[in-house]
Amino acid sequence: PGLVDVAPHNDTMSAFSVTLKPVMQVTRQFASLGSTFTKKSAVAPVKVDTTTKSIHGMSGRKCMLTGKKANNGWTVSFSHIRNKKLQGVNLQYKRVYWPEKQRYIRLRISTSALKSINKLGLEEMAQRVGLDLESLPYTDADPARKEWLPGKGAGAPKKN
Repeated sequence: PGLVDVAPHNDTMSAFSVTLKPVMQVTRQFASLGSTFTKKSAVAPVKVDTTTKSIHGMSGRKCMLTGKKANNGWTVSFSHIRNKKLQGVNLQYKRVYWPEKQRYIRLRISTSALKSINKLGLEEMAQRVGLDLESLPYTDADPARKEWLPGKGAGAPKKN
C-alpha cells in the first residue's frame, strides 16, 4: 500500500524488481491535506517586546537590536575535564542619540550592536529587527521643543 511495490526477481543481474504505482493514486492520498502546505507570502519581521520589563532585563539578557543572547559552552581543564559554562553577551544599558527625532533613547544593547549603530544608523538597525523606537522612553534633546513644552501646559520632560 505504498508508492512502490518491491518483489523478488529471478534474474541474475538484479535481486528485486520495482513496479511503480500510478500517480493518480498518490495524489488522491494527499488530496485531503488541501491547503495546509501552501506557500506563505513574505514573512513579517519579528516584533521586539519594548515594554518596561523587557527593557530592564526581565525578558532575559538579550540585545534589543541584534537579538544576541548567551551561548552554552564548555570550560576544558588541562586534564580535559569539561564543565558547562554560559558565555554571556556583553550587554550595556546605553543612552543612544536618535538624530532624526532629536532625542535620547535608553536601550539594552551589546557592544557589537553599538559599533553597528555607528556604521548603519539607529533607525536602520531598529527597522531590521522590527523595534518601534517611538514606544521607548526618551529624553528630548531638541532645544526648541524644550522651550515649547512649558508654554503648552506640559509637565517636565520624561526621563528614563
